Amino acid sequence: MKKLKDERIINQTNKILSPMYFLTLVLLILGICIKWQFTKEITMYIIEILVIPITLGYMLISLGVRGLLFQKARDEQTLRMKQSVISKCYGISFFILIIGEFILMLIFPKNIDILSIYMGVWFIPAMIITVYVIKKGLLIWGGKERAKTGIKEFKKRTCIGALFFGIIMGGPHMIKDNMFNPWGFLWIVGMAVSWGVLFYFMMKLMISISEKKADQEVRKAECLDGEEYEEYKDENS
Repeated sequence: MKKLKDERIINQTNKILSPMYFLTLVLLILGICIKWQFTKEITMYIIEILVIPITLGYMLISLGVRGLLFQKARDEQTLRMKQSVISKCYGISFFILIIGEFILMLIFPKNIDILSIYMGVWFIPAMIITVYVIKKGLLIWGGKERAKTGIKEFKKRTCIGALFFGIIMGGPHMIKDNMFNPWGFLWIVGMAVSWGVLFYFMMKLMISISEKKADQEVRKAECLDGEEYEEYKDENS
């Protein structure tokens, strides 16, 4: 059952992540068109300069090494291999977007309005993925032992994410009239705590719903396997 669940999660996850990579590219290009109306400063396009060549290069090289670059996905195995490579491209692009946006907002706080376009670039695919993984029962801990470890890691990552959010949203309040404003710390803490608490409990609820869906999907798959076996046994008896 565990093997069936793990394999299902990997395949279904790659299936949704791979098209989200291309959606991310489209949103990046759209973002370039929007930003071009306001600024042509090269630093405002550094994320696009990194994401597009790096991810496309990785995809072309990875598919080429596997002999899949010009091969049509006519069978399930080839399709899954391609989806696996492209899903990694999405992961790379998402990482660069999040870290890059955070760094740029710290360096150029006055351009936060323009840089906030990146939030839409990663947020839209992320929301689509979230809805999909919950619906398909992919957002799970994967057992009691994994749940213990997973919850600890999840808490750590939530704290880190909350800190990033607090700094991005509250950081500009640290400077007021070109002077240090100690009250800005309250903005950072307030933003971090509010985002962290909301995100933590929302994700716990989503995981709970997703695990129920996962159990249903696994039971369904096991029932289908059982029915196929019975049909095979009847045909060969």
